[in-house]
Amino acid sequence: YYRVNYDKTNWDLLTKFLQSSNFEQIPKINRAQLIDDALNLARVGQLEYKVALDLIKYLKAEYDYIPWYSAFQGLGFLQRVLASSKIYSNFK
Repeated sequence: YYRVNYDKTNWDLLTKFLQSSNFEQIPKINRAQLIDDALNLARVGQLEYKVALDLIKYLKAEYDYIPWYSAFQGLGFLQRVLASSKIYSNFK
């Protein structure tokens, strides 16, 4: 499969849509793919972490397991990297 890295404008549009009450119009598997792509692209330096973290803010309204699983996978890596840093308490 392929990772999709949108330009900043499209990441912002996707983020805005996910934060709307209509976010479920994007199928859950596609929401999970967006999260997975964003966090993994950020991990390898192809996307700013701010963009990825802004995208997943919508999860406070998400009830489906699949998008949450993608988020836990991506954030697990970030937690392991930050665990020994001074800013870890801010991350938690």
